[in-house]
Amino acid sequence: MNGVPCLLLGASEYGTCLWSLGDDGVVRLYALRQNSPVVAVQSIPLWSEKESLCWAFDQRAGRGILGAADGSVRLFTLNVTASAIDEAEVPEELRGAASGTVMPFREGLVQKTGDGQFRWERLVCEISSPTKVGESPIVAIDLTLRGDDPTFAALAADGTLFVESVRKQLNLLTGEESVRLTGGSIALDESAWANRASVPSVFLTGAVDNALLVWPDGRLLRFDVRNLAAPRLAEELNLLSGENAVITTARFLIGKTTLLVGDSLGRVSGWFTVNLGSDGQREDNEVDGNEVGRVSLLRAHNYPVGPAAVADISVSQRSRMFAVSYADGSVQLLHGTAEQLVAATRLRTETPALIRLTPKEDLLITVQPEEVGLWRIDAPHAGITLQTVFGRVWYEGMQRPEYIWQSSSGTDEFEPKYSLVPLIFGTLKATLFAMLFSIPLALPAAVYSSEFVHPVWRSRVKSAIELMAGLPSVVLGFVAALVLAPWIETRLSFVLAVLFCVPFALLVGGHLWLFLSPQWVTRLERFRLAFATLFALLGVGLAYRVGPTAESLFFQGSFRHWLDGGKGSGAAGWMIILLPAAALIVAWTFSRRLMPRLRALWLVRSASFWAVAQLFVFVVGSAATLALAWGLGWIVSDILGWDPRGSLMGTYIQRNAFVVGLVMGFAIIPIIFTIAEDALSAVPGHLRAASLGCGATSWQTAVRVVIPAATSGFFSAIMVGLGRAAGETMIVLMAAGNTPILEWNIFNGFRTLSANIAVELPEAVQYSTHYRMLFLAALCLFILTFVVNTAAETVRLRFRKRAAQL
Repeated sequence: MNGVPCLLLGASEYGTCLWSLGDDGVVRLYALRQNSPVVAVQSIPLWSEKESLCWAFDQRAGRGILGAADGSVRLFTLNVTASAIDEAEVPEELRGAASGTVMPFREGLVQKTGDGQFRWERLVCEISSPTKVGESPIVAIDLTLRGDDPTFAALAADGTLFVESVRKQLNLLTGEESVRLTGGSIALDESAWANRASVPSVFLTGAVDNALLVWPDGRLLRFDVRNLAAPRLAEELNLLSGENAVITTARFLIGKTTLLVGDSLGRVSGWFTVNLGSDGQREDNEVDGNEVGRVSLLRAHNYPVGPAAVADISVSQRSRMFAVSYADGSVQLLHGTAEQLVAATRLRTETPALIRLTPKEDLLITVQPEEVGLWRIDAPHAGITLQTVFGRVWYEGMQRPEYIWQSSSGTDEFEPKYSLVPLIFGTLKATLFAMLFSIPLALPAAVYSSEFVHPVWRSRVKSAIELMAGLPSVVLGFVAALVLAPWIETRLSFVLAVLFCVPFALLVGGHLWLFLSPQWVTRLERFRLAFATLFALLGVGLAYRVGPTAESLFFQGSFRHWLDGGKGSGAAGWMIILLPAAALIVAWTFSRRLMPRLRALWLVRSASFWAVAQLFVFVVGSAATLALAWGLGWIVSDILGWDPRGSLMGTYIQRNAFVVGLVMGFAIIPIIFTIAEDALSAVPGHLRAASLGCGATSWQTAVRVVIPAATSGFFSAIMVGLGRAAGETMIVLMAAGNTPILEWNIFNGFRTLSANIAVELPEAVQYSTHYRMLFLAALCLFILTFVVNTAAETVRLRFRKRAAQL
């Protein structure tokens, strides 16, 4: 276990040599030659054979620390350096040898490379003078390198845990370098320490926030060392949960956040700390049979069980991959995040092997008493599985398994997160909100233009709307991000009021149109569109008054503060969400239940009376709609306890789905309008003539004859618009905030598949895992649009067959 001298320290970057630390305190460099015995070519003493030391070593940085029996510590560096040498300096027999040949040379080794050059590799070691930590012998130690100042955690024989930061100071006058320790210590419980026969291993996390003591029987003590001067015991738990097993080895994954623990039953598990609360108070949670506080060490990963006891673990210096050797001579290669068995093999002798992954992650070195083995590794994308791409994965620091896309942070220690679920969700979210905005405008506009507008205005309107389709999406995205989004942020209540007041004003205008006599209707027919535009502008003016008033009455004076979780009931938010559904319910009830009875009661009344009656019914229905929406919102929010804040609504972000829905809806309105209007125009004229001849009104003819005949065209228009919205890139790239999160909050951002490809493909390393995942995202986008278009075409053909029978 860590801190106890073992044979193998590491291997060189090129896989030509390994070095070992023996019980005699000597580091030896061994040349690895194919079909040849392992030969020691260099030896460097670190301590005398009489000294009793423990050590820790960071192979990535080539730096380590030694703990001595006199309570002192010494820092050392140990690296294999490589340099090119002239052909004249190498042995004669190597010059004509094949590429890759390795030979001992000048207390090191020399290798002939593939391009005919010669590379000299040798050990370079430097060790500092002792620095006193305590009076008791150091029995276990660990080192973490953070910046230029290393920090170590050392356990003394008297049960004292030291956590110290090492700082080197140079005397400018004498040129001497001294070491200063800054930190603190904590004494372990005397009874618990005295009753333990074995020495625990010490682990210090990469963030230098926790120090761990792990005993072979599974006991673990976690110390909070964020304040180095005052370490404190934060948690005690059992890693084995009372099972009949012992811990045989433990290692940190790259980054020193996840602790890999192997036991005598062949099991390997991954543990890391998780923040379980947000209020700073202790929470009693039951996790793996242990009561834990706000921050707790949890078992997040369980890896495939091996055939025998775990003998050794070697972690990669480049990725989350690690190798495990077992007591029966078998070896497995696993991935820390994906929990995937990458490869497995069995050595020729059934004895435990010490193993090391080379720095380039292309070789696995196994050391047994009888032989040393080299195993070629080719697993560049070991962390990609169906589970990591489309399932929940428990990443470091997360409270639970989640869907996350986060491709890189610039360091090898970063844990890549390649879940496509947030990107697919963002694509569907953008498409949904764009369609919710465009369909209610485009389809009624197509019906109105085709069936009610004067032919002169119809051609002008259609031409103008078709010109809208020629606007570049990058221009729309630029306007949305730099003009519309800041403008809406300061006038949010007004913009929301416009969405409801303008349709209300248009409906009022339609009822007032009924007051005109047939003669005036004929005269003003060509001005019908201008009349509708006038009432739409009146609706905007009404929204200017209604928005701030509603904000004061229902949202405590500030809608944005209410969204942030401020005071106020969630019923008002549900009223906004449920208002369209309430309007449909009231309209259906009045048209199916109330209006037939009124027609039967007032059958002989005049047209002006009917206009007044319908206006009165509309006003009553509007009031009923508001009352129903408020009542449903009150039931959902105050009785059922479902506040829309945190789900469908939430904190307002300037670039959000609401802005994208407006702008992208504007972009696809011309497509839906044009296809739907063409479908309506293609309906045979004799169907309209027959309906009008039977006494039906123009409205009845449009709703009951023309629209059913053009259903396939309507569906095609919607599906083409859906495909256009799903594949949109520039608008969502510039106005959506580019945050790959899983939230339905309309006032928050998101990231789509297409925007993600545009953002990350230029910086992705060619043929890397990130690069290939972006191509997989493109494939998912293609499949999504292909499935939607195929289903749309199938449904369209079905509607077309039905329409052909008319």
